[in-house]
Amino acid sequence: MNIMLASLGQGLAHPVQGTQQAFRTLLSAMAAPGRIMALRGVAQEGVQPPASQHPAHPFGLAMTVSLLTLLDPEAPLHLHSPLNSAAAAAYFRFHCGAALTDASAAPIVATRAADLHSGLWAALAQGSDEAPQLGATLLIEVAGLDEQQPLSGAALLQLRGPGIQSVHSL
Repeated sequence: MNIMLASLGQGLAHPVQGTQQAFRTLLSAMAAPGRIMALRGVAQEGVQPPASQHPAHPFGLAMTVSLLTLLDPEAPLHLHSPLNSAAAAAYFRFHCGAALTDASAAPIVATRAADLHSGLWAALAQGSDEAPQLGATLLIEVAGLDEQQPLSGAALLQLRGPGIQSVHSL
């Protein structure tokens, strides 16, 4: 499928400032697992997410900004179905220079929570204690999160591990 340049969605309106602010937000989120962080201002300004395979389930703004921030020509991406579309591949290739690859070879993998399964987990590069940078980063798009109010039909997550004092619930 040939994607026309005019049909690609817009990336960050202020690429340098936007990626800097988004990267700081992503770092804060990694340093405080389970805490909800919001992308504000230039970190999302102007972004038009690409089309997914299913128009009823478009790419979310936070997923798009995260990928625009993390991707570059040396960081290929795996978009797990239904996020994988010709439009999304063209969008991230144009805005970031990132190519698509298989889950087993991708340092960055994006999926939706509803589409996550053990086969995808098993395919990801694991890294090791000596070389954690060789492990894949998995970005999971969710319908919503709330630290205070349970969302209708949502599962309660009990988080434990590095960066969490005892247990954190989401």
